Amino acid sequence: MVERVITLKTSSDYLSPTEAALINRVAENFSSLLYIRRGRRWVSARSITGLLSMELADGETVSVISSGSDEVRALNSLAEFLKQNL
Repeated sequence: MVERVITLKTSSDYLSPTEAALINRVAENFSSLLYIRRGRRWVSARSITGLLSMELADGETVSVISSGSDEVRALNSLAEFLKQNL
């Protein structure tokens, strides 16, 4: 399992349904499990509903966690996407 702390960059004040779907699309490219954690709450990056329920805000610090055979590639990909592309 690998983990990286990042600052979330969204196009508006909070994560939108479209942005959650884009995160899901990135996560589904890997066999590893990908999670986003804020405090004690973890959600799968493959769960659009879970991501939206976290009410993630622009500029918020979250952890990206990956576990599996391609965990490093998956973590790097999702972390960079969250920092730059939303």
